[in-house]
Amino acid sequence: MTNSELAQLYKYLDRADEEGLEHPTVMLAVRLQFEFSARMSEIRLLEWKWIDFENRRVVWPDSKTGDISKPMSEVAYQLLKNAYRIDDSPYVCPAIFDPQTPLPSSTYYNGWKRILGRAGVPHVGTHGIRHRAATDIANSGTPIKVGMALTAHKTVSMFMSYVHTEDDPIRAAAEKVANMRQETIGNQKPADTQAPVAVEVNEPTKTSQGNYRPYRHRKRPTRAVPPGTKRAAASSEEGVV
Repeated sequence: MTNSELAQLYKYLDRADEEGLEHPTVMLAVRLQFEFSARMSEIRLLEWKWIDFENRRVVWPDSKTGDISKPMSEVAYQLLKNAYRIDDSPYVCPAIFDPQTPLPSSTYYNGWKRILGRAGVPHVGTHGIRHRAATDIANSGTPIKVGMALTAHKTVSMFMSYVHTEDDPIRAAAEKVANMRQETIGNQKPADTQAPVAVEVNEPTKTSQGNYRPYRHRKRPTRAVPPGTKRAAASSEEGVV
């Protein structure tokens, strides 16, 4: 999901809230999944007793990767604080027709698909919310270890597999590096250089005449003699007793 698509989506979410175009439980689930960079199941199964409003923290006791504890952003805090709460339901996002059960995955998925269509955004599964949230975390400059804590990933490679880069941040980074390089180049004083000394050649040499041959050896006993040459033949004759 690109930046422009994300803006389109939230524009529709705001309008849907004002005009009552979508069920509030599905709307809450979508917004919470973005805020907590969570899996769909973590939002569907979220219970009120796991929420610590005083310390602004949510603890999932039995998620896919075990116990998870995440702090609330101000946006997440306001969403949960102002959410409609059914007194006898333990779930933050209960099923629409049975508040004693969590929001079914089919209801959530179909609601999300409908929202994307009405917002004019290409379809992507609910896991796309988590991918986009991880991308926002990475692009914010947050250290990887902190990003892993926010998304509840156990390994760096898994966290980075969820991160998708946009062209604009990459282009901005390239411009920043290029500008730094230009500043470095501009601050350097040119080194003193001397013009090369011309060497006059009075007499032509075999090399200058294009008569260079490989295996040109100085007359040293330690130098190898190239095979197939007159010197090799002479050496062979001298070695015959």
